Amino acid sequence: MPATLSRPFWGSAARALMLCGAAGGVAPHAAAQGTDPLRKTDVVRLLSNPVIGRNEIAVLIRRNCLAFHPSERDWADLRNLGADAEVLGSVGACIHRPKPRETAPRAVPAVAPLPPRVVRPAPPAIADVAPGRLSMDSADVGPMTVSVAVKDASGNAVRGEPVELRGVDGEMGVATVPAATDSLGRVSFVLEPRTIRRPGRIEIRVRGTQLAALEAAYSAVASSQSRFVTGAEQIGIAGTQVNAPLVFQARTGSGRPLAGRVISFTAQNAAVTPDQAITDGAGLAQVQVTLGPKAGGAIVIASVDSVRTQATLQVQPAAPAAVLIEHNGVRVDGGHLVVPPDVPFALSVSAQDAYGNPVPVAGLARVLEQMRAQFNARSSLLRMERVESDRWVTTVTFRPVRRGAAPLTLADATVSVEVAGARRGGGRPSAPVAAPRGPARP
Repeated sequence: MPATLSRPFWGSAARALMLCGAAGGVAPHAAAQGTDPLRKTDVVRLLSNPVIGRNEIAVLIRRNCLAFHPSERDWADLRNLGADAEVLGSVGACIHRPKPRETAPRAVPAVAPLPPRVVRPAPPAIADVAPGRLSMDSADVGPMTVSVAVKDASGNAVRGEPVELRGVDGEMGVATVPAATDSLGRVSFVLEPRTIRRPGRIEIRVRGTQLAALEAAYSAVASSQSRFVTGAEQIGIAGTQVNAPLVFQARTGSGRPLAGRVISFTAQNAAVTPDQAITDGAGLAQVQVTLGPKAGGAIVIASVDSVRTQATLQVQPAAPAAVLIEHNGVRVDGGHLVVPPDVPFALSVSAQDAYGNPVPVAGLARVLEQMRAQFNARSSLLRMERVESDRWVTTVTFRPVRRGAAPLTLADATVSVEVAGARRGGGRPSAPVAAPRGPARP
């Protein structure tokens, strides 16, 4: 297969081309006598010489013809080297000319060498980075060198090119570091893995474009030995922050603390601040917890690698904000209750905080029991017969003793009680009936 012009055919300069005459054209004696057919390297040298005109090259090709048959690639290379229509026409004419009879080679005078052509690399297109992964969790890891080799699309080294190393996530703790490539297109960056706060990707950018990346990651993983070490059994009031932060410790299977790990915190019936924290040298990270509105339990979950650990805090009701009175399961405080004469009826009294959580009312029962005799002496409409209570509800049983209507107040909640048969709009209304307003909580 014939070679093409694009290959480095830089042969001997001992061929007789008669290139450089005194006036910079074809030498007069070269024009007068014939020479051997031109090789590929001869044509390349002619077209690369800035002092030889294209018309002189065309004359020389028509006279000497060529020692090769140009391929499609050769034609493209001739155009790239500046061959004009006259030169290309001369080449085409030589292709169809009958092949001359071979003659013995003749000695020709040497030609002065042409000045070397300087080939500069194209813009950077490739960056080879080593290592491709940066381990961050070994206690023995010291500074590590990241090597980058910058090349153009043809694989040529690009020297003196500014290269930038930076973390994709600003919270990784990898500062943007610029440096320039050396004469071989290489540059090195020194990183301290223990200063990197979290795993992630580190980019290699040249002229604002990412050409390569490496991963900063952990090889050791957290185990089931990772857990909350303090603050996990606290009790607090709904809607308030617990007294002490929760402290979580990340550990490997061997029990070694994991430093620099990102711990994610989530919560149920609570709010956490922050939602992510980085472990210190002892593998510890802490979080503040504000309890939610629902009395009962609040759960805080810590996640690292594949480990999920939870702590349960107890939520107590807040201060009572409302007192409820119910009759036969129906809320009647603020309303009107009609009862038959001389038939006992029971009212249930309970309390809620501002979030709707039940609040204990055992103290109310004690106060009502102590004041029952005083209530009966003052009320002409009702008699308080019995007071019963558990932790959350106090039940008071009344007996109507006469017909009429009057408001009844129990622990700041009031219901209008009417004993059936009383005449509306006539006669003298009964006096208000008020039970003692004792505390709703002990």
